[in-house]
Amino acid sequence: MLVCALPATAVSRLAWHPALPAQQAEAFGALDYHKVTQAHLVVDASVGAGAWQPAGQWTNGTLERVFVRPMDDGSGRHHVTCWINGDGCDRFDALDPAAAG
Repeated sequence: MLVCALPATAVSRLAWHPALPAQQAEAFGALDYHKVTQAHLVVDASVGAGAWQPAGQWTNGTLERVFVRPMDDGSGRHHVTCWINGDGCDRFDALDPAAAG
């Protein structure tokens, strides 16, 4: 017997031999997950000087959750991670990935 923990989305993509019982296979195939998009940015220290202190913000705005931390390379730049959830992801997910640079 094998016991493991996997995200349900991964389980639904596996080819099982022997196959999962029909009820379990149907349940995994019907799962609907909450949408999440992340944006990872590197911000130069000269942009909004002083505004990029290590912090976290939970907002009702477009970017929803924003976390800032200084880069470890001594450059003064900051790594910014933005979490966008639910239907707010759609406008970002529709953008051309090549446009992100």
